[in-house]
Amino acid sequence: KIQAATIPQWEWSTAECQEWLFQVLIAKLNYTPEDAAITAAKLEGFGPNIYARRKEQWCEFLGEYAGAGIYFWLLGKREEKGTYPRHLELIH
Repeated sequence: KIQAATIPQWEWSTAECQEWLFQVLIAKLNYTPEDAAITAAKLEGFGPNIYARRKEQWCEFLGEYAGAGIYFWLLGKREEKGTYPRHLELIH
């Protein structure tokens, strides 16, 4: 089951990415379930897109503070298993 503390995975589907964001929005950013569902449904792409988004893109999507928070949380988790293939160089 995907929760707010779950590390997003490179191989996740769009639905799994949206579920993760939904959980984060509620648990970390105090969204209502209704607002979280609306926002999470707007997330496009799949697993790689979670890690490919730049800080500016997260901020545009969620607002300055929430977007920066998500970006830096993900940046801190990039070395976890399943996040992205190590032969790729992600420069942010």
